Amino acid sequence: MSGDTAPASQSTALDFIPRRGCSSLAWRWFGFEKTDIGQKTPICKLCKKAVAVKENSTTNLFHHLRTSHRKDYEEYEKLREPAVIDKPETTNVSDHTGELIAQGLQDALASWSLREDRMVCMTTDSGANVVSALRINKWKRLPCFGHRLHVAIEIVVHCGE
Repeated sequence: MSGDTAPASQSTALDFIPRRGCSSLAWRWFGFEKTDIGQKTPICKLCKKAVAVKENSTTNLFHHLRTSHRKDYEEYEKLREPAVIDKPETTNVSDHTGELIAQGLQDALASWSLREDRMVCMTTDSGANVVSALRINKWKRLPCFGHRLHVAIEIVVHCGE
């Protein structure tokens, strides 16, 4: 589904409730009427138009914001710009130790205002330095299925050689 639909009832921005369980920036500008228990029809808080969406996609919400509320869309663009992380001009293999990666991961959590006690686990490949970093931080590791499948396929393919 795409495009806008008819205007919603005469609700004010204060009457809208946020999307349950979502952290997308879209919900700063969109919400649901209190009567929309299933949260099926998002409403623009600025112009009160209902915006058609497909399941949990926010694509049409941002399209509406871009085409109908340009200044607000520019604000969204600024908010979504990733933080600039200073990277050294050159790196060498010794920079990729478990200790340095462990510290880098801690720094990343802090810069994103994420709390370590709320982290369930971290999905990683099976690189020894990354596994070591998680062990150093005492974090639970969940091996990435995609990486494990790739390794298994590589083994099978190369066994025939």
